[in-house]
Amino acid sequence: MLRLTESRLMGPTGTGKSTFINLLTKDDNIRVGHDLESQTTNISTSVWHDEKSGLSVTLVDTPGFDDSRSDITDTDILQKIADFLQENSISTGNLISGGRNINGIIYLHRISDPRVGGAAKKNLRLFRELCGEDMLRNVRLVTTNWDNVSDKEGNSREAELASRIFKPLIDAGAKMVRHDKGPISAQSIMSTLVHQEPTAMKIQGELDAGIPLGDTSAGAVIIEEMKELKKKHDEEMQDLLKELQDATMANDEDLRAELAEERQKLEESMARAEQDQQRLTTLAYAPQGLPTETLPQTPFKITVDFGVGVEL
Repeated sequence: MLRLTESRLMGPTGTGKSTFINLLTKDDNIRVGHDLESQTTNISTSVWHDEKSGLSVTLVDTPGFDDSRSDITDTDILQKIADFLQENSISTGNLISGGRNINGIIYLHRISDPRVGGAAKKNLRLFRELCGEDMLRNVRLVTTNWDNVSDKEGNSREAELASRIFKPLIDAGAKMVRHDKGPISAQSIMSTLVHQEPTAMKIQGELDAGIPLGDTSAGAVIIEEMKELKKKHDEEMQDLLKELQDATMANDEDLRAELAEERQKLEESMARAEQDQQRLTTLAYAPQGLPTETLPQTPFKITVDFGVGVEL
């Protein structure tokens, strides 16, 4: 009898999530990017049959939270993840019956990055809050792009990641491994996950308890980012208004038109951020896993995207 498992890939944009899946499945429908612009905007699934174990593994590819596209926000991504995980879910102890219980998650990171920037740190923080401590033993921290660094440089960065950025995850049971871009390497990484016991992620337990998406541990991280973004937007708006006033006094119509366009774009960004925050604070999930806003009580359906994981 064929056993089914599901694996999920996560990580910042450009780390090679789609490439990893393509190596295993040879699926030509998977779009693979060759720069830092995301090719993934919605969840996509592919099936890989592991001949050694006889398992059929569903691989799930999702965009990173630092997605390079202007038409998708962190709120969009978190909402899609929640909808995907909670679909048809019914809580049964530590498992989510009918929902998605994951055997393993692969988090990809470019070893070629000279430092871990703000976007990567945010991605990792959200990742940890999504997973929870119990899930981390089913996590593989996979470093990529080894062909773009010298052995000395790569070894040094790997040691720093293990002793600093990745240390809390490793201490909780996650394992750090290298990926050389080859199919054998990808299969070897997957073989360490497909037999792991399936479990629910932290966010699934929170949502199943009726906690609104914005009050979950992962949602709180995004709300915090939104507060910082609002401060930045307010400062930018004040500067723009001052420049508009100066341009008006100087009768500089060209500059006024340019600044007016910038103001409109900023106002649109501010409105979108406000809508996102409202959505996070009102979206909760019914016991059957269907999303429903707490204020007002109006159900709606969403599509979903995520990273890489393994689920039975």
